[in-house]
Amino acid sequence: MGLTGTPPAVFMREGNAADPRAVRTRQLLLDAFERQLERGESAPTVSSLAQEAGVSRSSFYNHFSGAENVGVAAFRELLDEFKPSSDAETGRPSEGGTTRVGFAEFFGHLGHHRVLCLAVLVPDTQTPALFELHGTLVAHLAQAISAVDTKPLGLQANRAAIFLVGGILSLLLDWLQDPTETAEDLAKTVESMLPGWLRESESLNAPILVTPASELPSATASGQ
Repeated sequence: MGLTGTPPAVFMREGNAADPRAVRTRQLLLDAFERQLERGESAPTVSSLAQEAGVSRSSFYNHFSGAENVGVAAFRELLDEFKPSSDAETGRPSEGGTTRVGFAEFFGHLGHHRVLCLAVLVPDTQTPALFELHGTLVAHLAQAISAVDTKPLGLQANRAAIFLVGGILSLLLDWLQDPTETAEDLAKTVESMLPGWLRESESLNAPILVTPASELPSATASGQ
């Protein structure tokens, strides 16, 4: 599934991104990164990741320029592997093979990978992963706002989304660090703080549009 709309091999530095061996090596490194975090070990390094994944350092550097880039790639994959409930279960509309979901499902997905999210989002407010999440949420919320007929005259959907996502992310990061409520409760809190014209719109019920991986652009290698 896709949320960012960016091919997953974008972090690959060299070689053919579609090569099954490259795909496997990249996945081994991403899995190793999250496993080391879940075990409570010190911050993953190039050496520790290469050893756990069973790949050489040169193979590592074909894909990533450093251990921190693995974290960003792992988080991007976390966003793009999001698999919401089926339409039959949610009763939410689909559009050309895509599925609309609400904040609660999305927050729950991040909560299941809390250790990874804390590692890549919280240490520094300018982390690449946080920038990734911010841009993804802005894009989706701006699309939802654009569909609201009752929004204030002259309101720019993208600027409104940027403003609102700032608050949403603050609540989300606080929740990841101190999960005293469920993802559903967090979603209700977020929704209660949004402006009435958006809160009362059906667009808010499912502001996140998830695209099947088969509908995304073909993966192509690009430098990092």
